[in-house]
Amino acid sequence: MSTLKVQEIHHTGGTTGLTIDSSGRVLTPARPMFFARMETNTNADSVVMFDDIQINVGSCYSSSTGRFTASITGYYWYGFNVLSDNDGTDNYGSIGVRKNGTFYAKCQYRTELDNDFNGHVSGVIYLSSGDYIDCFTDLKAFGSNDANRTLTHGSAYLIG
Repeated sequence: MSTLKVQEIHHTGGTTGLTIDSSGRVLTPARPMFFARMETNTNADSVVMFDDIQINVGSCYSSSTGRFTASITGYYWYGFNVLSDNDGTDNYGSIGVRKNGTFYAKCQYRTELDNDFNGHVSGVIYLSSGDYIDCFTDLKAFGSNDANRTLTHGSAYLIG
């Protein structure tokens, strides 16, 4: 058996790819990931634009397209939470994750009595480098004030 005793592993270009602290905790500072909230309402039947970016390691998320694009092939976790409204009409709504424009997973919910409802979809997906995911809603999505912005958000990150 071989033992490698190091605290950091660097790429030949000088970037730190892995750090292990004295307790054995592993940090991977270059792991592709994003977390963003929505500041501008999204129309029905469209891609949700999470335009208040909080974290965007690797610049994989674009707030102008609403896409998270894989920079490296692997398994990714994703989660999207969307506050929706149907303008006073009782109806079913859904949000879905699309991979390269094709639905991969969906969540269905119902709006009633002019109340707002959240839809949430999360899971694991395999992406090749250059593949993208986005969140699509069939009802209007809210995020235009401080309270709603925290209720409509999306995230994704590389698992490995």
